[in-house]
Amino acid sequence: MLLAASFVATGWLELRPKDDHYVAAIFPPWWSAARSTDAVITAEGAITGWGSLGSIVLTRSDRDGFGVRLRAAGAILLLDPVSLEFCGRIGSKKNAHSEGSES
Repeated sequence: MLLAASFVATGWLELRPKDDHYVAAIFPPWWSAARSTDAVITAEGAITGWGSLGSIVLTRSDRDGFGVRLRAAGAILLLDPVSLEFCGRIGSKKNAHSEGSES
């Protein structure tokens, strides 16, 4: 049990956002991309890309308190986008989908 708690704590320290202005927001997996987009806009942020799963949205805002506003808008979890690279390709949705179709 102690080992599991240590693993979770270490993981959280590595994955938590280092900068509140640039975060990967994890929204409920049953939300549509449009709903996640609306949540980011409501939090006064901009989308800079999408994770390999549709519920992971890379976001940024120049205003302080962005993380609090994202959570209020429905984000389940906020993570450091640089640390998420192990989860798959992080980039814009257009690039992630169009690269495989180009020959």
